[in-house]
Amino acid sequence: MKRLILLILALYSMLTANAFEVGNLAYSTSGANTVTCTGLSSSGTSSNPTSITIPGYVYYNGTTYRVSVIRSQAFQSNKTIQFVSIDAGVDNIGSNAFNNCTALKEVRISGTVKRLYDNSFYNCTALKTIYWNTETVPVLGSNVFYGVSGVTLYLPSSTAVNNFKTNQAQIAAAAVSYIKSPTGAYDYRVSSNYGYMYYIATSTYDPGYGTRGNLTLVGAQSSATQIILNSVSVSGSVEGSSSTSLLYDVGKIADYAFQGNTTLTGVTIYDGAHCKKIGDYAFLACTSLKSISIYCDTVGIAAFNGCSAMTSMDLYAPLKEIQANAFNGCSSLTGTLYLPTTLKSFSNAMVAQAKFDYYSIRTDGAATSPYKTQSGVLYNSAMTTLQAVPQMRNPSDDYWIPQTVRTIYSYAFLNNKAVKNVVIPSGVTTIYNAVFQGCTTLECVSIPSTVTTLYTSNLFNGCSSLGILNLNLSTPPSLSSNSMTDVPTDLIVFVPAKKEGDYTNADIWKNYIIDNGGSGDVFDINGYFRYNILNTEAHTGTDGTSYTGGKFEVSGLMASGGTAVIPSSKTYYGSSYQISELKDSLAAGNIVLKNLTISSACEYIGIRAFYNCTKLESASINALTIGNFAFENCTALSSVSFGSHVNVITYKAFVGCSSLPATITLPENLTQLYEYVFSDTPVANFVISSNSSNFSTLNGVLYNKDKTELVRVPEKTQPSKVGGKIRRFQPQ
Repeated sequence: MKRLILLILALYSMLTANAFEVGNLAYSTSGANTVTCTGLSSSGTSSNPTSITIPGYVYYNGTTYRVSVIRSQAFQSNKTIQFVSIDAGVDNIGSNAFNNCTALKEVRISGTVKRLYDNSFYNCTALKTIYWNTETVPVLGSNVFYGVSGVTLYLPSSTAVNNFKTNQAQIAAAAVSYIKSPTGAYDYRVSSNYGYMYYIATSTYDPGYGTRGNLTLVGAQSSATQIILNSVSVSGSVEGSSSTSLLYDVGKIADYAFQGNTTLTGVTIYDGAHCKKIGDYAFLACTSLKSISIYCDTVGIAAFNGCSAMTSMDLYAPLKEIQANAFNGCSSLTGTLYLPTTLKSFSNAMVAQAKFDYYSIRTDGAATSPYKTQSGVLYNSAMTTLQAVPQMRNPSDDYWIPQTVRTIYSYAFLNNKAVKNVVIPSGVTTIYNAVFQGCTTLECVSIPSTVTTLYTSNLFNGCSSLGILNLNLSTPPSLSSNSMTDVPTDLIVFVPAKKEGDYTNADIWKNYIIDNGGSGDVFDINGYFRYNILNTEAHTGTDGTSYTGGKFEVSGLMASGGTAVIPSSKTYYGSSYQISELKDSLAAGNIVLKNLTISSACEYIGIRAFYNCTKLESASINALTIGNFAFENCTALSSVSFGSHVNVITYKAFVGCSSLPATITLPENLTQLYEYVFSDTPVANFVISSNSSNFSTLNGVLYNKDKTELVRVPEKTQPSKVGGKIRRFQPQ
């Protein structure tokens, strides 16, 4: 018997060593630094309190413990408790913990509470008010609020309201009123120089390891003009100790936390806050907000949308993500936007309506930025993607996108109010949606044949000044209904030769002027010429000029005022290119062209290049070779002059030019005149300079130099006499 008594006493000693009381509540240890609240203490039982606070942390015998659990049946059937506050730190409320507490009127539940077990507030018939300091609905057992009705549920944010409304079956059987009240539903109210800040706890402080907890900022005192966040030290929250403080990070600013606030003028989030996210719509339409300085990982959807007074925005590492429309409507932002090296994604849609004129990369982060800037324009680090052109940036009068670029990102020029002319280089393969949306000053764009993927949603939406589109795509792109909104109907669209029919029959394209003069990958914005790149090798042209670039072929033209002067060279990305060829059927059927000049740099005029240009009256030609049928049926052509550079005039080059004069002066350096060049024309006499090394003329007939060979006889005349030296005839 004595041994049995000693054993019982030893077991009792062990059990009581794990139990202790502080104030009105009793606890038992459940881990090295955690305890369970087991109910009222002996003093609490005798005093019958009407209000209790279950602390998140309790200090006993030199140790700070976290109160992780409220034990099952801890306060079951208590008839005096009317108010219960469950503080940050508590994880779980046990089954039947407050079952049948019929006097209970009001409960505050911390955001750290993740689970309520079965019947935890069963039959609390007087319960009418719950302050629930969380944005997410905890796991709820069965019958948690059975017998409770007519509850007003105060929540810290709009997100919380939406979450509880969609998960309300376990909350109350009768009508429930949901109220967003961050100044009522909070875990901590912390004083600052600008008023109180209201926080909910989302994770707990670990007293054993000193690990920080996490808070979410849900609101501020209505008079606060500044939000300044750093780490938060909360004192007075440890039961039994007035000196112990809890250290928290501010991991988030709640969604919609300050939506529509007209008092705030500044927001500063320091690196020490370890902020992970500024919530969606957190500062939406804060129209008095002027400046922000933020260290955080993510800026949420439309977080600062509509902050129209904002003039200063400083973004720092570790910022990784700016979500959609985050700074849309911040129309007072100007100057340079500095982007941190940690930022992984950026587009102009994030800062739509801003008026930046320069983008730059900060050098304050350890990470290597995926972006680089050139002349204030944002590209990926390899310069293969054009990411964003600032709204007020015009890199040059005619903006030639760098030749390294292969992709143009969505919204690249969104709402730009400076760029007028854009040339997209040959080599670009992909153009994403809304690239030029809202570019009200844009006048001309050139899109090359290398583009294989063209997303057209909002592509030119709002481009109210667009006048010329050089579109070197054989198949008309399929347009969305919003692709060309507000684009003038007198827009001229240059398309590849023989493709005008496809465009004039295509939806939306048919509403514009389709030009059949051909298009090309390179566009001369000032002269309205289109070019294709033949090669890119530096060389000396046949005219003796050195060119640092290669050769261009003229693939399309528009005769301004009826005159076309084809240049000898074109500067393209800093190199001079020889204009060496005129494409076959270049201006065939043009009814505007009257006067034409072709320089000595031209080596070849293509087949039927000016066929049926019935308004063409004069042509000054200094090309090396004039191709077959080049000027066929130019019935108004009455004046033709050949420069000394012309060597070859090929088959029927001027056939049907019925207004030509009777006498044609051939170029002195002519080496070959094909048959029927001037067939069906009034030409009756050829004249060539005595300086010619290859030919001579007599009585309007063309001979070789020593007149031993008859070369050509004009169609309208016959030689009156053939010299005795003639040994051979060539056919006319």
